[in-house]
Amino acid sequence: MPARLYAFVPEEQNLSNAEREQLIEGLKRELDEYYEQKCGKGSLETYLIQNEIWHLSEINYQVRAGYQKYLREYYVDSTVRNYLLGIDRVKLRLIIENAQTLKGKWNAQNHPELLHDILFLRYHPNPAIAKRYEYTTDISKLVWDFRVKGSDICKQQILTVLEDIVQQKITMKECTRHLNGLKSVYEFCMQEQIEDLRYLTQKQFDKIENYGDTDYKKKCAKQELRACQEYIFCHAKNIAWDSTVWFMERLYLEEYRVNPSNPVKTISFMSIERTDNRELVQEYIKYCLGVTHLALSVIHTEFYRIQKFVVWLEETTEINLKQVSENEIKKYFQIIDYKVASYFNDIIIAIYQFYEYLQTKNIIKEVPFNYQYYLKKEILHHNDRSVEQETYESILKHLKDFPEKPRLILLHSMLLGLRISEVCCLKGNAYYWQGRDAWIQVYQIKMRTYKRIPIPEILYKIMKVYIKKYGIGAEDYIFQNQKGKAYHYSSFRWSMKKIFNENHELFQEYNFKSHDFRHTIATMFYEDGVPLQSVRDYLGHDYEEMTQQYVDYMPKRISKANQELFAKEGSSLASGIKRCKRGK
Repeated sequence: MPARLYAFVPEEQNLSNAEREQLIEGLKRELDEYYEQKCGKGSLETYLIQNEIWHLSEINYQVRAGYQKYLREYYVDSTVRNYLLGIDRVKLRLIIENAQTLKGKWNAQNHPELLHDILFLRYHPNPAIAKRYEYTTDISKLVWDFRVKGSDICKQQILTVLEDIVQQKITMKECTRHLNGLKSVYEFCMQEQIEDLRYLTQKQFDKIENYGDTDYKKKCAKQELRACQEYIFCHAKNIAWDSTVWFMERLYLEEYRVNPSNPVKTISFMSIERTDNRELVQEYIKYCLGVTHLALSVIHTEFYRIQKFVVWLEETTEINLKQVSENEIKKYFQIIDYKVASYFNDIIIAIYQFYEYLQTKNIIKEVPFNYQYYLKKEILHHNDRSVEQETYESILKHLKDFPEKPRLILLHSMLLGLRISEVCCLKGNAYYWQGRDAWIQVYQIKMRTYKRIPIPEILYKIMKVYIKKYGIGAEDYIFQNQKGKAYHYSSFRWSMKKIFNENHELFQEYNFKSHDFRHTIATMFYEDGVPLQSVRDYLGHDYEEMTQQYVDYMPKRISKANQELFAKEGSSLASGIKRCKRGK
């Protein structure tokens, strides 16, 4: 069977015999120079001549695919693989040589022609990428058909992410997993006609679940789509403030505004479908990030409250944020009428501050409602959350069986009443000795200030041994995650939940909540006669009202006072009863 039936063939060339012979001689000289295999050169020469491919530089994926079909007609699989290795090495040598030229270097980094062609990673213009896949057996993973009709912007974004993945120093298995997920993303973008990944909405994002036949593949596709958005946002020349997802890594916010143990990684505007509404909210959040000095967690919480209102507005009305009247505001507040007044009031204030910003920017004439009219009266609730003495002692007894990091983090909470976020952010210079006492220096993320409190000597010694054991520097986080950053609060909580759930009989079926130990310490201090103001300073609160919510004193104090009262002679309820005759 003629070889030309197996290949992508250019237009017929009307060549004279002399011209043809001259081209054949030139092709043979190129093969003699570049073909390194001991066998297979003759087959490649025959195939190229019959398909009128006169220069090795014309070899591409289509030529290779045709050559593979041609070989399979005449040779066994092992020979086919060997001969294909020959053509691949020829192409690789040409790529390496071409990359040494000025034009070749530019092509290795910029290749717009790939957006309308088939990309074969083994033939990538960048020799580093081409060489990495020289011996990959599963060719299907290396072929990307960019001839599909779709947005050039989106194709360029996916191609950029693709090239970043294949150049990362990761295992081939991990790289393949990323490429499989990215292929699902590419298929999704082309079929859904996604113009630009920067402006993806939540409804569009959710459709990617249709591009995977198993839960694992669906999960990989979602993760890879998010990774694409992150790469595009973080590597753009200028910050794309109109993107539907902002990745905080790119913004380089001040350290004091970020909680390393529970960082806010993204702010997503994808749920807001209307562009005009989204732009207004983005402008406000941009102002909060750039002008105010609010903690990122506070900004994120406020944004979440505003976003819920905007989503409700879009789902129930046709008006935009600038057209909102008090009727819509009142209706929304009736729908979200939380029983806890503080939650409800926080939502009201968040929406009011957003509209106050719009008024200041002359986007609207006036705020459409008076927030004071809707505020609820807040009554401080006392939460009895102290850990029972028996459970507390049981935890201390079995603490040695816990994993090392969660064990030491929990020990700080049990002995010192620190917030878990504060413990996770402790650094190597946190512990010191002053006079006769051991002390700890803690950065209070919520208060944005340091506090210093005395600690048990045994805790000081334990932590000094731990710091020396792992070579922790003065400015290093003591409890680190796998990336060397602060240990995540979510990881700690997950570890503790697992331990307590698996050993519920040992701990009296205690439902673990890390903040309970903070309540326990506060209550113990108060019961031992420590003034409320001192407990406030120890916990790091601004107001005594907050401290009162941590001290579980009311039930126990009342019970203790009753016992003291009725223990006195003449204080018994029965002491005033006298025996007398009936009717007198």
